[in-house]
Amino acid sequence: MFSFNAVSAQTDCPIGMVNDPAPGSCGSYIDKDKNALCDLSELEVIASKDNVKAAVKLSEEEFKQKTVSGIAEIYGISAVEYAKELGTYLKKTVSTKDSMAVLHDENALCSSVAAGIAANIKSGKALAEIDKRELISGSELKTKTVKEAANIFGISPSVLAAELGKYYKVNINQDDSIQLLHDNYGLEPSVIKDIAAKTPSASGEGAAGIASIASVQEKSSKPKYDFFIILFVLISAYLFTYVLAMQKKISFLTQQRFWNVLLAIFFLLSGLSGLLLVLRINYGLAIAWPFNLLRLHVETGIAMAIISIFHMVWHWRYYGCIIRRKKKDECELENRK
Repeated sequence: MFSFNAVSAQTDCPIGMVNDPAPGSCGSYIDKDKNALCDLSELEVIASKDNVKAAVKLSEEEFKQKTVSGIAEIYGISAVEYAKELGTYLKKTVSTKDSMAVLHDENALCSSVAAGIAANIKSGKALAEIDKRELISGSELKTKTVKEAANIFGISPSVLAAELGKYYKVNINQDDSIQLLHDNYGLEPSVIKDIAAKTPSASGEGAAGIASIASVQEKSSKPKYDFFIILFVLISAYLFTYVLAMQKKISFLTQQRFWNVLLAIFFLLSGLSGLLLVLRINYGLAIAWPFNLLRLHVETGIAMAIISIFHMVWHWRYYGCIIRRKKKDECELENRK
């Protein structure tokens, strides 16, 4: 998760989850320490105290149970210096006695960010040298709102919401969930990170911050969905099967059955992924899939629509008969043709 030099907060989760709660989002869920969090997804903090190194696993909840001085003690750093760096990052006065839970709840301070700042002090690296994009992983960023993401990166929530709104050409509010924006509009955490890296801090809410979106758009000019690739592949495959049928290597009935099976497969994939998106958006039932569910839904829908056109071409007499409103017996005669 972090790329700091000496001390790091990281997870071994195969799908990038952070502090994944029970019963877990995949078949690799284990919980040997019985804290209702997957051991593979917990933050691993390498601390040094009295020249003796120790590996300490701290969950988000365990982090929140400590004070600023408590975290400083784990890392073997000055509590005063740690409080000062946290204050610089959060742009407020932080005391060594402050609760990490309060800083988390009131200032959206993630345990991963707090760990990274402590690691930074330990390695002798200045806070200003941190690349904003390194503060949080993409999977953890999806669990935040736009406002919380802005606080993590130390920029204005209104600026971030405006930048994202301009980029995706939709109205985005500070309280919108990034996961839902990802599912609805294809918002990628990397876009937020790039905007944050090029946007001044919350105190600089002027034109310089707004101008950053142009460079992000240049990097992301690639189409989001592969419409023309899917169209080319399906048309090429259809022409190939049509040539085989013309050469009597397969029957036209076999060709139609093949494409009907493909139509059914893409229909099921598009329909089921759509239902999963509804459950996630409406009811918050989020499952961490190892692929982009929205992309699967859209691109299988594209494939289904293209094959549906093939299907309509086969039965053009049937649809033509309906449009011309012929009698039933005349329609049946044309369909036999």
